[in-house]
Parts: sequence; C-alpha cells; structure tokens
Amino acid sequence: PHSRRTALAVGPTGTDVTTDGGRTWRTVDPGSYDTVDCAPDLGCWAAGEQGRVARLEPARS
Repeated sequence: PHSRRTALAVGPTGTDVTTDGGRTWRTVDPGSYDTVDCAPDLGCWAAGEQGRVARLEPARS
C-alpha cells in the first residue's frame, strides 16, 4: 500500500503482503477476506463473509 513495491493480497486462506515487488510474500493474517482497500493514513481495511472486517496497519517501530 502506498508504494510501488508493496502490495496486499487477500483471499480464503488469509492476507499476504509483499514489500519487494512480488518476489516474496508473507502471511500477516490467516482470516478469510474477499476485498481490501488502503486509505491515505496508511491503514488498510479488509472485508469478508458474514460481515468480517479488519483494519491492517503498518507496524510501529
């Protein structure tokens, strides 16, 4: 989100993120989601079946 090299992918097996343009991926949430969108404040919202909603935020150092 908000970078040419970073992307989120959601689906029935969870949410994965890449920070290297898709070369490697890591799971950040095992829940099933159908859609994701990122807001200007750098947080991303995911939604899934039965009203499941989650806010994904960048890690704080």
